[in-house]
This record gives sequence, C-alpha cells and structure tokens, in this order.
Amino acid sequence: MLNLTQLRYFELVAQTGSFAQACAMANITQPALSNAIKSLEERLGFQLFDRKERPIQLTAHGQSLLAEVERLLFQARNLDITVQALRDGAAGHVRLGMTAAFASAFGGRSTAKWLKENPRMTLDVLVRPTPVLVDKLLAEELDVIVGITSALMPEAAQLEMLPLGAQPGRAFVRQGHPILAKPELHPQDLQDFGLAGSHYAPSVLAQFADWFGYAKVEDLPLVVDSENTSLICDLTVNSDLVMLSIRDCTRHYVAQGALVEVDLDLQTLANWSVATRRGRRQLPGAEALVSVVQQIAGRGEAAP
Repeated sequence: MLNLTQLRYFELVAQTGSFAQACAMANITQPALSNAIKSLEERLGFQLFDRKERPIQLTAHGQSLLAEVERLLFQARNLDITVQALRDGAAGHVRLGMTAAFASAFGGRSTAKWLKENPRMTLDVLVRPTPVLVDKLLAEELDVIVGITSALMPEAAQLEMLPLGAQPGRAFVRQGHPILAKPELHPQDLQDFGLAGSHYAPSVLAQFADWFGYAKVEDLPLVVDSENTSLICDLTVNSDLVMLSIRDCTRHYVAQGALVEVDLDLQTLANWSVATRRGRRQLPGAEALVSVVQQIAGRGEAAP
C-alpha cells in the first residue's frame, strides 16, 4: 500500500516546484524529503520529477498521478476530520476568515455567540480581503470564510456559499459637519468634502460611481481607502471627510453621537456570503459557526 506521507511530500514538491520550499512547508530536512520521494518512485516503478529542470518539473507519469493523489489526500483529510468529530464530540478548533468590514460589522457578535454556545471549541480569526481568504480556504488553511459575494463568484464551483442579508450603503459625517446645515442634499455635496471607505469590492465601487454620476470608478473622489474600519471611523470623526459604509460598521460611533448618518439613499448594497470548501468535511463546531453567522448577519441592517 502506498504511504500517505510520501504522497503528501510528492504533492508539496509538485505544487511548489521546489524541494526546498516543500521541506519548509513539511518541516523536514531536504535529505529526508529526497529519500521519501526516491522511495515512492521505487515503489511506483517510475520517476515523478525531471530534476534537471528549474523549477522542478513533473514527468508525464507524475502529471498523470498528481490529480489522483490530490483527491486521495483530500479524502484522507476528510477522514481525519470525521475521526476527530467522533473522538472529541463538541470540542475542537475552527479557523475563520472574514473581511475587515464584516469583522467590524458582525465579527464580534457572531464569534461571541458561537463561543458561548460552543464552550469546548477554540477559534482562530484571520481578517483579509476576499481573494486572499478564498485562496486560503481552497488550500485548507481556513475552514469557514465570509467574503464579498461578487469576489467569491470566480471560485463558486469549488465553494459551498450561503448568501447573507444585503446591507444598504450609507454616508456618515462627524457631529457639526457643514453638510448637516444644508436644507437639501445632493450627491455633489458629499464629493465636495472627499470620501473615505474600506476597500470596497469592484461591484460596490461601480454602484457608487453610478450614483455619483461618474462613467469610471477611477473618477470617484475617494481620499482615504483602508481595510481598517475603525481607522476610517476615527478619521471621519476628526475631519470633514464623508465616510461611505453600512450602519453596522458605525453603530457604536453613531450611538455615542460621534458620527451622524446623512439623510441620503446611496442606492448601493453590500452583499456578503459565508463559504466553505465544497466536498470538505466540517467539524460540528464549524457547521455551528456557519449557522450563527447566518443568524447574526442575515437579519439586515441595524436600526438608525
């Protein structure tokens, strides 16, 4: 029977094109990795790599074998998860990824509720843009992600996606902002003071551009663009910039009276989805986390 560890080493070398990188990822020495690959090749009766090429290339036989090995190892990892669930029951560890805006709006409430309901579980949370989260999910470095729906769609065939409630875009300014004294507001009034936001998806930027009357997204007067939503809120409180966001991202600042919602319908929607890798077995705790995220973020926007 083939050795799963040797097959994993083969997969790593094939994916990286480098024995050195594969060693670093597997945390073993290069002689140990080389011996494992050589032993596997002897077992198979053919070479897997053309070692004369740089980066190292798969032979024709190696290329034919790789897809089968990837499927086998994927199922082996699913089996590990099943065994862990049977052994540990409600205990375990979940790796969650989310965008900065979602983390600010719903991350704390979602994870707090989940931890309260699953006291034997532990959690890692990674906050990154959606494309990074997707890559890590497909690499099985994350179990569950929450990303911008439009940015998830290119990999939809490999994902199990559950859409969350749409969040209308809003504009916020500091208390005493000159714009609040205007009897009637128009899109141009917001642009005059400069806009601030948190790394919007291209689809959202296109909605903003259309609402402001710009033919191109690049023409939007976006003065500050940051993944850090708290930074954008603090900056808006201490300047005349206009923050484009959703109510759930600014609710604490509005409740404290530091920010005020501008009475304008921006005619934009933020759409997130919670996603897992299609076909990958999940611990009960990960499934429970998906359910909690749906409960918290699927309710629609916070009250004004």
